[in-house]
Amino acid sequence: MQVKLMIIIGGLFGFGAFLIALSHKFRKPESLKGNRDWTKYVVYLLLIVSLLIIANFSRPLTALILATISIAGSVELYRNLRNRNLFSFGLSFGLFILLTFCLGHLLLGNAGEWFSVFAFVFVLVATSDSFSQLWGKLLGNHKLCPHLSPGKTLEGLIGGILSTIAISLLLGFLIPGVNFFHLILMALIIGASAAGGDLLFSYIKRRIGIKDFSGILPGHGGILDRFDSLIVTAPVFYWTRVLIFS
Repeated sequence: MQVKLMIIIGGLFGFGAFLIALSHKFRKPESLKGNRDWTKYVVYLLLIVSLLIIANFSRPLTALILATISIAGSVELYRNLRNRNLFSFGLSFGLFILLTFCLGHLLLGNAGEWFSVFAFVFVLVATSDSFSQLWGKLLGNHKLCPHLSPGKTLEGLIGGILSTIAISLLLGFLIPGVNFFHLILMALIIGASAAGGDLLFSYIKRRIGIKDFSGILPGHGGILDRFDSLIVTAPVFYWTRVLIFS
């Protein structure tokens, strides 16, 4: 990975740790919930860094990991459906095809640029996801969509999008030739689609009556709980870039 990218990621997680500590100081959560926040932080740090290192090392290996995410996500859905019949299997298989199609957009591009675009989208989605939660825990008072996701707040959404814009400007070196205003627009698109993906999968969970798709990732839930924003954002960003920025 580029040194500049690693420094930015280090700064992101450092600031994230500061916001967690700050929210714990002022909101004073229960000990169990506070520990869960730090567990979630460590797991996310390992996921982000590991996937970026793998992507920088090998596109085929990255494709294998994305395929694994698609398989695991479809299995999670099937296991949570009440009636595990042929229709449920077909629904889960359809989700596998959809996830493969959506995440496959992260692999597109020539050998010289695909990792840069992958890193740009991946880090911005992670920024939107994590900082919307962090700002929401620190400042959130107005529920965004309580019937779908009670924990999300308007303040968190705004904080997440502003954080995504800031990081987009810092990561502009990954996509040469894109100007200041385009970077802001890209950040807005990624922030909006990431939030939309989160709410979409929250709706699916409410429809089938579950809180999380699984408990495989401590503090995060399941594979679909963790990668829901990326699933929606990957194709949205790709086609927006093709149709608007090319």
